Parts: sequence; C-alpha cells; structure tokens
Amino acid sequence: MTIDREICLDSRFDSIRFASRLNRLIVLAEAGLFSVRSNGQIDWRVDLDVVTDARWEDGSVLISQMEGPEVRVDLEAGSVVSL
Repeated sequence: MTIDREICLDSRFDSIRFASRLNRLIVLAEAGLFSVRSNGQIDWRVDLDVVTDARWEDGSVLISQMEGPEVRVDLEAGSVVSL
C-alpha cells in the first residue's frame, strides 16, 4: 500500500464524518474543524479552543469550547458565527 498524502492537523482528531452533499470529509479535532477534499487537500480550517461538545445539524455544526464562545460552523464554506 502506498500513502499518497499525509495531512498534519496539529491536533488529535475526535471524529471524521463524510458530507456526501459536499463530497468532503469533515474532521473534528481536539482544537479545530477541517474540511478535506477527496485528493487530500484541506478545503477550509477553523482553529478553536479545546472542543468540549459538537452537535451536528443539517449543513452546520454547533461547537462548545472550553474557554471560547459557542460557535456555529457552516460545513460548506467553513464560516463561523459566534453565538
């Protein structure tokens, strides 16, 4: 087996989800959220404080942080809205 690409997230990951509508892997890490294309390129990246909870919704994820505000991240654009 040959590894074509290594992706350094600079953080341990918690979960990986496939967003079929976007054809992207969404990686929830200890301190961030990433969208990864099928060729291994990072589409967008959101750096966060330590993630304490994530609630996946249709097209977005609501994230609670240890010392930061609760934020909603749009899974298509990677845009962040503080709540």
